[in-house]
Amino acid sequence: MLNRSGFDNESIYKIIDIVNASIYWKDLDGYYLGCNKYVLTMAGLQERSELIGKTDYDLAWKDEAPKLRAIDESVAIKGVYIGEESFPIANGEVKTYLTTKKQMLDSEGKVMGIIGTSLDITSQKKKEELEKQKVILDEKIKVLQLMGGAVAHELRTPLATISLAAQAVESILPKLFEAYHVAIEHKLIEPITNPARFKLMETVFENIKKEVNASNVFINNMLLNIQNLAADPKDMEILSMKACIEKALSRYPFDERSHSFTQVKMKHNFLFRGMPVLMQHVIFNLLRNGIYYVLESIKDDAGITIWTEKGKDGWNELHFKDTGTGITEEHMEHIFERFFSKRYHGTGVGLAFCKQVITQFGGTINCTSKKGEYTHFVMRFPPVDEQQATS
Repeated sequence: MLNRSGFDNESIYKIIDIVNASIYWKDLDGYYLGCNKYVLTMAGLQERSELIGKTDYDLAWKDEAPKLRAIDESVAIKGVYIGEESFPIANGEVKTYLTTKKQMLDSEGKVMGIIGTSLDITSQKKKEELEKQKVILDEKIKVLQLMGGAVAHELRTPLATISLAAQAVESILPKLFEAYHVAIEHKLIEPITNPARFKLMETVFENIKKEVNASNVFINNMLLNIQNLAADPKDMEILSMKACIEKALSRYPFDERSHSFTQVKMKHNFLFRGMPVLMQHVIFNLLRNGIYYVLESIKDDAGITIWTEKGKDGWNELHFKDTGTGITEEHMEHIFERFFSKRYHGTGVGLAFCKQVITQFGGTINCTSKKGEYTHFVMRFPPVDEQQATS
């Protein structure tokens, strides 16, 4: 039977089934009267007859049905609705749709229901969200860089003053101690403190210099971490991984306990193309993280092991493994994201820095972890032609 437009219902369905968006119509009580195949796919149905007579409360998006029903009722009164809706479809995906709904009128102009179309804009929304996040991230980086530079400047000035003062006092201290001991020996004065405490005073200025050096190492590390590095291949050189590790360990400000549970097992040295200062700071970041999680652990045997291996595919590997508290599965997928941190006072820039540097060296970095047991970082580097490196 033909309708006024000259098309029968079957022809109309053939036309609307081509459309890559949902088209549907309902009565005033919210029962579906018809739809195109796109809606059937959303609902996980095969035939239109399976949908007709059902409401949104009967379909995959039933949790959103009250909201959708309220919109339909508003359209029946006001005439039109344009907006975005997000809800799960039959396959479990949550989709975002740009929806337009209008009144459906009978031959006498009375409202008999609503007709709607919904266009899937999920990908577009994700893209917009990513762009928003990128803008926010860029702003955070700019602020952090400005703050980092200012903080570093404010810290370096008193640290330099403390270091110079320690050096100045230390330079005259031996003479003062010598005079003190002579005066005690000749009973010119009474001892002002016990010998053990006096002995401790002789080392205090060396400790001050060590602490100043450690603070400067961490300031340098912080500043490097928050920079948007773009390592120029022309600035890279052929480096020995063993030499980089030894240099980093000699510069890292270990305390006695963290030094005792950190061990290096160099199964083989290898060459790689990179920049020494950046590689050292990658090692600093991984050490700092590992030490934090080992100290946080209550296990007596927790520690850090660093070793190298030759991969079966010819690539070289640097391993960092700590047996501290581990990382939850929920957090694992985010650990290399900038500003993601679950540590108290953590900035969330250290591991992002590591990935950025290793990637620019042409390598990869991955992490596996088990909560309460271990965290294991593996950095892989492409092989370097040793003959070319020595020529």
